[in-house]
Amino acid sequence: MARQYFLALLSGVLVLMAFPPIAFSWMAWVGILPFLWTLQKAPNLRHSIGLGFSFGLVFMGGFHAWIWELSQFGPIWGIIGLWSLYSLYLASFYALFGALAYFLRHKRDSLYAVGMSSAFVLTEALRQFGPIGSPGGILGYSQTESSFARLASWTGVSGVSFIVILLSTVIASITYKRILTAPKLAIGLLLSLLIGSYLISPPVAGKQVIAGSIQGIHSQQSKLTPSNSQNIQDFYLRETKKAIQKGATLIVWPETITPQLNTQNPRFMSQLHALLPPNTVLLWGTPLWEKEKFYNSIVLTTQQAGIKERYQKHRLVPFGEYWPLKAWFQKLGLKNLIPGAEYSAGPPPKIIFSNYFSGAICLESIYGAHFRSQVHSGSQGFVISGNHGWYGRSSASAKHLDILRFRAMEYQRSIIFATTSGISALILPNGQCKARAEAHQEAVLIGAIPLHTSLTPYAKYSEWFLGILLLTYCGIYTAHVQVLSATPGVFDPRKKCRKLK
Repeated sequence: MARQYFLALLSGVLVLMAFPPIAFSWMAWVGILPFLWTLQKAPNLRHSIGLGFSFGLVFMGGFHAWIWELSQFGPIWGIIGLWSLYSLYLASFYALFGALAYFLRHKRDSLYAVGMSSAFVLTEALRQFGPIGSPGGILGYSQTESSFARLASWTGVSGVSFIVILLSTVIASITYKRILTAPKLAIGLLLSLLIGSYLISPPVAGKQVIAGSIQGIHSQQSKLTPSNSQNIQDFYLRETKKAIQKGATLIVWPETITPQLNTQNPRFMSQLHALLPPNTVLLWGTPLWEKEKFYNSIVLTTQQAGIKERYQKHRLVPFGEYWPLKAWFQKLGLKNLIPGAEYSAGPPPKIIFSNYFSGAICLESIYGAHFRSQVHSGSQGFVISGNHGWYGRSSASAKHLDILRFRAMEYQRSIIFATTSGISALILPNGQCKARAEAHQEAVLIGAIPLHTSLTPYAKYSEWFLGILLLTYCGIYTAHVQVLSATPGVFDPRKKCRKLK
C-alpha cells in the first residue's frame, strides 16, 4: 500500500514538470502514468480516494506555490495557513476522481479508457466553480506547443486534457490486459484528431492594428508606496511616447498602474491627453471611485474624448480584491493583503470598447467562459491588463501566459497582454506570440495583429464537449450498475466479470 501512495505522490511531482518553470510538456503524458496505474490496484474505495487526494495535494500544492510570495505582505504563519487550506481544497477534487475511477476499474477496453478520461476532465471542470475555484493546472494547458492544442477552437482546453488522459490510460492499462480494443480506439482517435486539427480552417483575416504593450518593473511593494506614484505614472507616459513613435495606434498598460485614483490626478491626466495623437487609443488599468464603491477598471482614453469608456472587473480575486469569510481569515493576520480598500464587482463582461476590443483584468482571463459573451457581442480582439507584481520571482507569470495562449486559440482572437513586471505579450489567434517580453524587464512591445469576426465552435456552443463527456460517463456507469444488478447474489465485480465471460 505504501508503494501505491508513493507512486501517486511521485506522479504529482512529475506532472508538475510539464508546466513552467520546467515546462517539459511531454511529462504530462508520462508523469500521469504512475497515478493511473496505481488506481487500478486500489483494493477498495477508501484507498482509491486516498490515492487521488495524495496526487492532488502534491500537484495543486506545487502548482500554487506562488502563494508563498505573499509572505512579504503578511505573517508567514498566515501564508502557510492560506496555502495549506487552498491546497487541501483543490486536492479534494482529485479525491473525487479517485472515487469515480474506482467505479470504472472493472471495465475493459475502450469503455474504461473513455470513462477514465471523461471522469478526469469533469473533475478538472468542477474545481473551477465557486468563489475560490481555480482552472490553474488543467492538464491541457501544458500542451501549448503541441499539435493537439489546435483542438481548442472546437473543444476548449478540456479536449486537450481528454486526449492526454486517454492515451495515458491506454498505456497504463496494458499491464492489466485491457488491450483488445482500447489501443485501437486511442490510436484511431488520436490520428483523426491530429489530422482534423490541421484541417481546421483559420479565420479569414480582417483588418490589422498596430498594437503596443507597455511593461514595467514595479514591484507590488513599490506600487503600494504613495510617494512612488508620480514616478510610475511618468514611466508609463515616457514609454507610451516611444510606442507612439514606433507607430502604435492601440496601446495597453497593466492593471492598476498605481493604487491611487489616477483619473482624479489633474497633472497626470493633462499630460496623458497632450501625449496622445489623434486616432490613437490607450487602454489602461486604474482604480475608479463611483457610486460610493471602488472598482478595478480598464479605461479607454483618447485625445479627443478623454476617458471615453470603461470596463470594471467582474470576477474578483478572493483575498486580494475581496474576502470570502473575511473575519475568519483576518484572525490569521492576513489583513495586510488588501491595500486600503476592497473592490466591488462590475457588471457581467459584455462591454465592447468602441474599437471592437473587449477586456479582462488579470486572473479573470484564465476562465474560458469570460470572453464568450463579449465575442457574441462583436469583440474582434482582447486586451488584458495584469498585475504580476504579487508573483515575485515565481513561475506564475509563465503559467498565466500559457493559459492566455489557449484563450487566443479557443476564440481565434488576438490578445494584447500588458502586465507589471512581466510576462507581457502580443498573442496571435493561433496561440503564437508575435512579441514577448522577459520577466522583470522594462519593455515596449510593438506589432501588427489581425482582428477577426468569425465565431469558433467553442465560442458558438460553449462547453458542449464537457456535456458529451458527462453523458458518456453517466452511460458507462449506468451500464456497469445494470450488469451487476442482473445477477442477484454476486457482490464481487471481478467475479461478475469472470462469470460474464
